Amino acid sequence: MKKLYILALLMSWLVVPQAWGNTGSEEAPLSVTELLERGVPAEPVAGTYVQGYIVGCLDKVFGVYQPKWDVPSAPVTNLLLAATADVRSADKCVVVQLPKGEIRDAISPYKLGNLGRHVAVRGSNEAYLEGNGIKGTDWYKFIEDEGPDNPEQPEDPEVVTIFESLQEDAWTMDPYWTEDIIRKPSSMTYVWRWKSVNGKNFMNASGYVNDANNATESYLIAKSTFNLTGYKSVSLSFEHAAKFQTGLRDMCGFYVQEVGSENWSEVEIPVWPVAGSWNFVESGTLDLSAYIGKNIRIAFLYRSTDESADTWEVRNLKMTGRVDGSELKPAALSWSASTATAVVGEAFEQPVLSFSTTAPISYSSSDASIASVNSEGNVTAHAEGTVEITASSPRNGEYEAGEASYTLVVETPENQPEVFKLMLDWDATECDWTFHNEMLAPGLDYVWSWRSYDGKYYLNGNAFKNNEPYAAVAYAISPVVSLEGYKEITVSFEHAAKFQTNLASLSSFLIREEGAEEWTRLHIKNWPEPGSWAFTNSGKADISAFDGKRVQIAFQYGSNEYKADTWEVRNVRFSGVPDGSSAITEVETEDVEEAVRYYDLGGRPVAGGNLAPGIYIRVIGSKAEKVAVR
Repeated sequence: MKKLYILALLMSWLVVPQAWGNTGSEEAPLSVTELLERGVPAEPVAGTYVQGYIVGCLDKVFGVYQPKWDVPSAPVTNLLLAATADVRSADKCVVVQLPKGEIRDAISPYKLGNLGRHVAVRGSNEAYLEGNGIKGTDWYKFIEDEGPDNPEQPEDPEVVTIFESLQEDAWTMDPYWTEDIIRKPSSMTYVWRWKSVNGKNFMNASGYVNDANNATESYLIAKSTFNLTGYKSVSLSFEHAAKFQTGLRDMCGFYVQEVGSENWSEVEIPVWPVAGSWNFVESGTLDLSAYIGKNIRIAFLYRSTDESADTWEVRNLKMTGRVDGSELKPAALSWSASTATAVVGEAFEQPVLSFSTTAPISYSSSDASIASVNSEGNVTAHAEGTVEITASSPRNGEYEAGEASYTLVVETPENQPEVFKLMLDWDATECDWTFHNEMLAPGLDYVWSWRSYDGKYYLNGNAFKNNEPYAAVAYAISPVVSLEGYKEITVSFEHAAKFQTNLASLSSFLIREEGAEEWTRLHIKNWPEPGSWAFTNSGKADISAFDGKRVQIAFQYGSNEYKADTWEVRNVRFSGVPDGSSAITEVETEDVEEAVRYYDLGGRPVAGGNLAPGIYIRVIGSKAEKVAVR
């Protein structure tokens, strides 16, 4: 399941379960506190009543669900219910599913004025979004009981969130920010980096490397621009920490640039961290009202010298604005076509999005396994099926929130390649690959291993040991594979990586002809979503240059003393178009043995005991062959 968010939230919800005899009633619903204390039930408990305050929702940001405490920019399918209206900690909330229709329209946090309201709901108490939740909500009732202990705190409809980023529960800074390095020594590859300590994440800037101060200057710039038309006031805040402070406050700061200008202007940071600890403090309110009516960019500037190189840590940035009350204009998001067709493996000319809004636009797919869409709206087709591609924009001081979708039908090409070789099968209990360690830092014994979780096996590459990263370069090398009998050959695999910092830059997917010394690097089209152990298809890498040859493939793992991510790999599939010389073995369905595994020509597992007539891939150990069932 890809819906994964804060590990602390998961751990706090999955407490030891107790008795679930009491489900509450319409007259006396359970409290959020009671439900959380009982833990997630072993089996769903239907007809559970719970009451609490609507404080937010779990909003999907680039495939990862994260808490959102203000009005979401687009309709959502859940809400966060808390014991009091001022809760801003997801581990103190129950997630309530909002089915499409009357219930979602009535109690969704997307509806202005609902945040802070007291409500009772009924549904099935069970695990939802991997936490303690209410699913199948079929009843609700608002409870208007404002009092000194539970004051209602509806969201101020005049205040909107313009930008929120660098959240401590986000696993990567991209695609929100970019680094513009003005100066650094050749020994450094970056100044700003995304870092994690005790499950909390933050942006880290430092010129102190290898026990030495280094002269640096680097801007961390938000990729989005912000049109501040339509606001009475605009403010920004963040949290930051800095234990060692010598020249930090004089050399570092927050800057604004008007679009079209080359000059950055510093905005005073009211509150700086206290030296001597890594405790984060609120920056205080940075007033950006001087830029109302203008289009701006924002950035953090870090500088250091050979005498002074402090470390600056930043997280939880939020820019808000109070609208001026003028009538908002329609966002006017519209695709040039309501439907489109894409073919797996072929270039896709997608519809054109037109819009009037000045707010940032985000894109999503209803099923990323069929077709995924990136932050620029570019679509990649992966498998046959139908999805909705949606563009949405939040409300700002000038435009209303907007949304537009089109239906994408994904087809497979006429000459559909066949899977003729499967390696690292998730059902295989043994691995016949060779592990070669090119470089291991002292204290590290190995990188690659063959592991299993929940009955499924995978190749694991990891240089993080005893809570410390180690520098390493290690290869997992396959046995020799014959590509005879096929042309236009591609290879793909499934992989997962929850913690991603330098994985994509230091690790590689490789191929070489049998007996060769040099490896050829293959492009990995799709990396897994950070923040989750869900496996993602890598996309097909073209190896047609090796058609008819005998080859080996390898996964090269890389890490350094600063970061050592974990890479999990399984189900490596070779696909190609038969060239007319490959053999087909005929089999009878009643002769199928239980130890033999079967897959369709798309590489999907099928039950071998009652195969319908057709062509299949039969796997015995690491050997795969094409067979015909009559």
